[in-house]
Amino acid sequence: MRLFPLLYRRRLVLLDGRGSATLFPTRARQAAMALAFALLLAGCAARRPTAALRYRFDGTVLYPPPQRKVADLQFTATGARAGGGKQCEVHGPALKVRWRESTASIRIRPGAAGLHEAAEKLSDKFEANGCLAPGDGLALASRILEHLPAYGGALMSPRMQEGHLDLVPPVRLRMLSPILPAGAEKVKLESDSSQGNEVRLKSNLIGYETAWYRVSSDPQGRGAMVSIERVEDTIENSTSGRPAPRRDHLAGLPPGYLRLVVLTRLSQADHNIVVVAASSRERLEQATRKLASEPDATIEGATLAPIPREVALLAVLRIEANGREIDIPVEASVHEAIRSSDVGYRGQLPESLAIRRPYEGKLIPVEFDPSDKRILGLILNGGEKLSW
Repeated sequence: MRLFPLLYRRRLVLLDGRGSATLFPTRARQAAMALAFALLLAGCAARRPTAALRYRFDGTVLYPPPQRKVADLQFTATGARAGGGKQCEVHGPALKVRWRESTASIRIRPGAAGLHEAAEKLSDKFEANGCLAPGDGLALASRILEHLPAYGGALMSPRMQEGHLDLVPPVRLRMLSPILPAGAEKVKLESDSSQGNEVRLKSNLIGYETAWYRVSSDPQGRGAMVSIERVEDTIENSTSGRPAPRRDHLAGLPPGYLRLVVLTRLSQADHNIVVVAASSRERLEQATRKLASEPDATIEGATLAPIPREVALLAVLRIEANGREIDIPVEASVHEAIRSSDVGYRGQLPESLAIRRPYEGKLIPVEFDPSDKRILGLILNGGEKLSW
């Protein structure tokens, strides 16, 4: 119930909005005024619910909720390493960062030139200086960038660059491995029968195993780490869980800078994807460069997990579509998310499409023209909720 305070003949009156009034005598006026002031403040605070905040997509650029000229943000590092000396502070015209233990106080000017570039440079700078554990730099930069306009909706989320992808939260991995008869090591295809121009093949494939991996921050601040979420077998359209993979190709990867590297040429060792773990970004870059020219190389200071050619390893993000959690490829759009979830989807724009996107730790709506199909091209960064 909303109460409205007013003074009548030196007495305080509280109206309840339905015509009823409560009168306070002079002696109780001081305490009642304090109560009325508190109620008034509560009413003002209630006028700005989270639901009033919304993104706006104009078909090309995603705009965050209206910003003040100066915005103050907080960021708490998940890794053990955080803060430090002067090398961990920023004092620029568009961006200021100061630390108190593991919490950064950030001041930005959303309309200032160069803010995008300054935020993106924080990731490498703070991690290289030891201010943040591997992966926390990206999270800090993303915290800033969600307050800035984003072309196509893409923030500084993990993305494939020059054949490799850095593995940091919120990325997940999905590994699909063939289930073969006992003693078999590879999938074999051979001709079963032929009729005219049609050739039928048979294989020794029994089914396939799917393992989901979570990428998270190491609690000791050593970087990102990979752990198994769940494992399932699919045999003859029947799915059942199992406690662990038959062969865990990512076992033994230490925490650190993790990267999925797609080799541009197949190696003699029969793999074309390698997951690399390194203790520093410098060693990670060295390993990536060497793998590009020598896919079978042994690299000092890095741990390699080669993925066999018959095994598929996919980097995915998790979103919610019509109340169900689904995994989508990194850098997927709304169109790809709907196609993954709705077998009847044919590329048309759903009339009732609604999108909620993370902002300051909460989900808020994305406003768009319901007749403009360009919303289907909006890039998703993980954590969104779609309904239609």
